[in-house]
Amino acid sequence: MISISIITSRNLHQNTVGFLYPLIKWKNKIQSDKIKFNISYILKNISTSDIIILDSKYHRNDWLNNEDKIYSDLSFLRNKCSKLIYCDTGDSSGWIQSKVIKYIDKYWKLQILKNKILYLEKFYDGRIYTDYYYKLLNKHSNLKVIKEAEDWSNPISEKDLNKIEAFWNTSLADYSLTSYSVGLLFKRYLGKIYIKKSSPKIITRKKLKKNNIMFNFNIHYSRFYIAYQRKELNKLFDLEKNDRLTKYGYYKKLSNSKMCISPFGWGEIAYRDYEAFINQSILLKPNMDHIETWPELYIKDKTYLDFDWSLENVKSISEKVIDNYEKYIDIAFTGQSNYLSYLHGDEAENKFILRLKKLLKNLQ
Repeated sequence: MISISIITSRNLHQNTVGFLYPLIKWKNKIQSDKIKFNISYILKNISTSDIIILDSKYHRNDWLNNEDKIYSDLSFLRNKCSKLIYCDTGDSSGWIQSKVIKYIDKYWKLQILKNKILYLEKFYDGRIYTDYYYKLLNKHSNLKVIKEAEDWSNPISEKDLNKIEAFWNTSLADYSLTSYSVGLLFKRYLGKIYIKKSSPKIITRKKLKKNNIMFNFNIHYSRFYIAYQRKELNKLFDLEKNDRLTKYGYYKKLSNSKMCISPFGWGEIAYRDYEAFINQSILLKPNMDHIETWPELYIKDKTYLDFDWSLENVKSISEKVIDNYEKYIDIAFTGQSNYLSYLHGDEAENKFILRLKKLLKNLQ
């Protein structure tokens, strides 16, 4: 029996929910395969285990004013296990917490750069796409560049690249409408993750969609280059209003939309992506070829449509889809069926167990 202790924050951030959800959902099957895990919110109470997984959210508030505590905790955990994993549940494929690398055996992320060599470089705002826009705007002097305090990621050593590995992304939680509301109550008042037993209501191909494009997302960020892509899309589509909808109104509109545009934000992957799959809306995103993640939901021209980071072709692609919707609708069907194959039934359970075993084997 392999013993695993998981340490996380009691606040249960949504990315942490995405990390823990499949472990709790399929706990019986995992234990039948001789893998036993427990979840703890108090680091000092952790028992000696074969493997300890530390969720990055546990120290989320310590990086600014209590950084020494993080290293002290890592040293403490190092002596409590054979293998120590730092589980980075941050949004993007970039921004490695390079200072923790020397304490750990593996650095897990929700998604990573396919080309790990890129982690030897520094990126503006810690992300490959914000670095792209930073360089693009600074290259063209005629473009308005906002001056802000520079923030660069710290490169890691080449010898540590093999520690970086993608585990599973946040898609395995439940993003249906009812689970959002009930899940919020469970987290807030019980400090627990709500596991829905039944399958979510799925929009089928018989549904007649009247709205062309679902275009509803936040454009207000504290960092200029994080917001840049979203604000430019807002301008391109000439949206005077991008009002925040109620959750019910959002789902209702999405279920009636032929296409959903889902730009990058704090990270490349958005919960909106999963909601688009559930609601059988064609997902239109910036190109995702640079990332490795699991489940493999982003298969270009099969499960989603991509546009260039330059945004030069996004309008022409969206117009082509609207004018030829019947030609592209299979992308919505394939995206949905592919996504659901990782969520429900014995096949989904077996896929996850195989993924977990592969990750644990890579620790040897």
